[in-house]
Amino acid sequence: MFRHANSGDIPALAGIHREALPRDLLPRLGASYLRREFYPRVLEWDGAFTIVNEEDGRLNGFCIFARDGDSLTRRIMQKKFTIARHLLLAGLKDRSLFAEAAACLRGFRTSLFLDRVMDLRSLPEIYLIATSPACQSRGIGGRILERGIRILFREHSCCLAKTSSDRARQFYLRNGFVEVGIEHRGSRSLCILLRRRNADGLRSCETDTTPVQQRNGCG
Repeated sequence: MFRHANSGDIPALAGIHREALPRDLLPRLGASYLRREFYPRVLEWDGAFTIVNEEDGRLNGFCIFARDGDSLTRRIMQKKFTIARHLLLAGLKDRSLFAEAAACLRGFRTSLFLDRVMDLRSLPEIYLIATSPACQSRGIGGRILERGIRILFREHSCCLAKTSSDRARQFYLRNGFVEVGIEHRGSRSLCILLRRRNADGLRSCETDTTPVQQRNGCG
């Protein structure tokens, strides 16, 4: 069964997030941060929605769809002191967290492959997708993605995804996305991918005024 997530799903969402993506920044801030801060703020905001797969009362995977990824990031970052406290506690055990957080605060640089480029800040985004390791390679992630994409495409013509994982990059390519650029976050590089609703190329997502090199806050 596929459905929208609710507050009762938060413990399971946090658990899958930590199991599936243990090296990402947010899971490394700890289970408490995910359960008490991140997921409550995501689920209560009407600018994003989360689709889950549930079988026999157990969640197997989920995807967060943000109608504006930058706005969701700003919402999450509003509680700076709370994030700083969790970062300090987690950083005592993993000092590489401090360098990653510092790179995030410095912002990032985006290089696009197109002659005419879109303003990435105006596009909806696959903010996070994760499947329980025990349920991977069953097509669950792709089916969750399709359900959310259909909802987004009622109002939008394009959707972004960003990843530093080659496995995730291949997943998006199999599901109709194309590579359009690279996002540089300190020493990390994320592939930027785009999926469009219209079949006439990227025209519906392009503008003439955005420079090829964009600098943004950390998403």
